Amino acid sequence: EPFRTALAGFLDRFGHRSEASWELMSPRWRRSPDRLVPLLRGQRQADAERPDDRAERLEARHQRALGELRSLLTGPRLTLAELCVHYTRRYLQLRENQRFWFDRLLTSLQEALLWLGRWATDQGILGDPEDVALVTWPELQGLVAGERPADLRLRIERRRAERAADAAIDPPTFLLGDDPGPPDPGASRLHGLGISPGRVRGRVRVVKSLAEGQTLEPGEVLVTRAVDPGWTPLFLTASAVVLEMGSLLSHGAVVAREYGLPAVVNIDGATHKLRTGQEITVDGTRGVVWVH
Repeated sequence: EPFRTALAGFLDRFGHRSEASWELMSPRWRRSPDRLVPLLRGQRQADAERPDDRAERLEARHQRALGELRSLLTGPRLTLAELCVHYTRRYLQLRENQRFWFDRLLTSLQEALLWLGRWATDQGILGDPEDVALVTWPELQGLVAGERPADLRLRIERRRAERAADAAIDPPTFLLGDDPGPPDPGASRLHGLGISPGRVRGRVRVVKSLAEGQTLEPGEVLVTRAVDPGWTPLFLTASAVVLEMGSLLSHGAVVAREYGLPAVVNIDGATHKLRTGQEITVDGTRGVVWVH
């Protein structure tokens, strides 16, 4: 019962999260709480530091750093430095909060579309409420206006097959061109962009989706294409992060720095060039990954 109560409170606050929140119809935790299971198992396995304790420790470190800054600077230079620190921290917090609330907006839109899907199913138009994800916006507007296209279910089945075929393809980093080609088996150093400083050596764990999150063991290096807010719990287990896509102000960068994890992004084809079990060193300061 205590777990049930805690889960209900968690879903009330964070249930709008998902593995890919930018995708409008991506299953949200509130509607599919089973998707939390790999994250919960991984976190229990890691026996990681509690996020609240980590926040207190990082705040104490911040205060020590401010004290050091004040011992080095005086006058207008100190004032300017303190303002830069203050507004940088504030901006990064606002940036993450913006994602939090935007995800809630998308979840509300998803719930409205699913309501329309249930309505269309009750009317015998759709076979399942989830099929609304395979209806185009003009078609949906037409259904609400009273149109009943005879071949709509055939269109939906065709789109479902196309979507399944697309999902089976590993997409390129860019929509056009830039085919990285086969990975170089002899490569010993991969260059990217360092987004969180530090250096860590550890075993690779390639994770393609959050459903594989529980395979990540404490101290392993998380290697994946990109991360969304829903991936944050894995940062409690990983010792470092390597991503195919990202930037200095991406969600992965902000969280990696907050958690003190070395991280390198923009390594094209990292999930193919690196294999689970390999020993690598991640240098988040220089933006380099060494393969041992």
